[in-house]
Amino acid sequence: MEKIAVIEDDVLLNRALTIMLQKEGYTVLSAFNCREGEKILEEHPSLLLLDIGLPDGNGMEFCHYAVKRMGIPVLFLTAKDEEIDIIRGFDAGCEDYIVKPFSADILKRRIDVALRRKRGTNLFQIGDLQVDIDKKQLFVRGRQVKVTAKEYQLLECFMQNRGQVLTKEVLLQKLWDMNGIFVEENTLFVTIGRLRKKVEENPSDPIYIKTVYGIGYIFGDV
Repeated sequence: MEKIAVIEDDVLLNRALTIMLQKEGYTVLSAFNCREGEKILEEHPSLLLLDIGLPDGNGMEFCHYAVKRMGIPVLFLTAKDEEIDIIRGFDAGCEDYIVKPFSADILKRRIDVALRRKRGTNLFQIGDLQVDIDKKQLFVRGRQVKVTAKEYQLLECFMQNRGQVLTKEVLLQKLWDMNGIFVEENTLFVTIGRLRKKVEENPSDPIYIKTVYGIGYIFGDV
């Protein structure tokens, strides 16, 4: 399980980020200032979410230390939106620069990108699930699970559109109707049912592939 460090002096935001990341399946190391931050970096997190304006130091300097000395990629989360601040952030070595207020979904995707870049692989992760896009493999709680080509395509489509409702028509078109071949909705239902049995602990009460009645499906946050 990957560790993400959060150094943010806003107590409510720090807590909200911690809860969100834990729901995504990460171990979270939380700090509210540079002094506490230095201690949690000793646990070698995979990624650091960092505010610039910290009460006991400069986030830019801390970023430089984390990147150059510790080899930990940094995503700035800051209210500083001037061009010069953004340039300084990247000069300090940050992986990405995100201005407050920000969308939680966008932050999750930028975290995904930063971690995949660090791993050197095109890997999506949510909760207990990992999908290796390059190798077309699914892992559930660290164990590889065999899936058919259509099941894999369906899962990849869900993960790449996480948090968005996908209608039955869209899924049928994306996965089966690329060549103008008509497929009945029952084919989609059966494929989703098989996939749920492989990724859900309780397929009758799914936490990943959720039904939006009368519309379609959503790959939900856990």
